[in-house]
Amino acid sequence: MKPLKIIKGILILGLVAFGVYFTFGMEEEIQTTYYYLESDKITAPIRIALVSDTHSETFGEDNKELYERIQKEEVDLICMPGDILDDKKDPEKGYKSVKDFSTLAPTFYTTGNHEIRRKENKEIQNRMESMRIHVLQGEWKEIEIKGQKLLIGGMDDALLEQEHLEQVETLKEKQGNSFSLLLSHKPHLFDDYRSIPFDVVLCGHAHGGQWRIPHLLENGVTAPGQGFFPKYTKGVHYLEEGKKMVIGRGLASHSSMIPRLYNPPELVILEIH
Repeated sequence: MKPLKIIKGILILGLVAFGVYFTFGMEEEIQTTYYYLESDKITAPIRIALVSDTHSETFGEDNKELYERIQKEEVDLICMPGDILDDKKDPEKGYKSVKDFSTLAPTFYTTGNHEIRRKENKEIQNRMESMRIHVLQGEWKEIEIKGQKLLIGGMDDALLEQEHLEQVETLKEKQGNSFSLLLSHKPHLFDDYRSIPFDVVLCGHAHGGQWRIPHLLENGVTAPGQGFFPKYTKGVHYLEEGKKMVIGRGLASHSSMIPRLYNPPELVILEIH
């Protein structure tokens, strides 16, 4: 066989393999990931759905897919740490994707950077509250689940890090002996979260690092605020003294010009016992 034909054959096989690799890697089916944490402050197990970065997408006919997935998990709490709305897409799709969540469990929300960019803070707050979703803007709310008190805190996402840190300071005074959760969009503020007396912080924003290579680049190739080869894009991260940060990879499949690769949309179910 002539060398030119051999080279052409290799190139064709390479292109086919490359195409197959990318085709299988662009899975858009929602993946449910489970994490189990322990706390001495919890007397009865609590199940939490972490829903982040939906970016005004639709999930199945009439958004039934995401709703039914959460319903199946029988959660006690739904937490949404930002980017439910996209700054460039129709916000109505974002509202519709979460409008029935409060019928399943108490639902809490704080903004992400995309909501901040919309510059519609009051309108967003009013719409969310009209759906019985608790909007947290640098404050705490106390709730009772299974006979135990929990504190749910949330910080508005801020494009200026200093503003974000000022909100951190206001939250320090609110913590007591109850188990506490903090909703905050950006995981790359990891070191700042160490200073707050919370038990678990719930984040999104990093989209799982966009391109993941199984067993090689599990944290992905790039993430906003972290650049290339980021560290905080998914999973459970230990802060100090038993405190933890949990990051959802997000649910939007088309929220960036860079497609997701081996990084399917993710619903996180967190059980604390």
